[in-house]
Amino acid sequence: MGRRSERLSKQGMIASDLAGVGDVIQVVSRAFDVLRCFEGHEARLGNLEISNRCGLPRSTVSRLTHTLTRMGQLVYLPCDQKYRIGPSAVAMSTSIVQGLQLRNLIRS
Repeated sequence: MGRRSERLSKQGMIASDLAGVGDVIQVVSRAFDVLRCFEGHEARLGNLEISNRCGLPRSTVSRLTHTLTRMGQLVYLPCDQKYRIGPSAVAMSTSIVQGLQLRNLIRS
């Protein structure tokens, strides 16, 4: 749980602030925690690696990766028994980047 709290603090959100907010849905927060594990050079991760990075139980990670795979956010690689970022996650991030670029052009 410490790792998750550290990551939230780095993003400008303090974990204690989240604990007091009633409109934060824990499963959504955890799903984004799983997706953030794929930042940087780590392209393929297994449930155990994700569990260690997020500080979540392996059973929870397993359910989240299954759901994220069904949604296209992750892709399961059976030969490696690992996951990688899926097409839906890439499309979502591309849309965000394009929106930022457009906003920067408008400001110029």
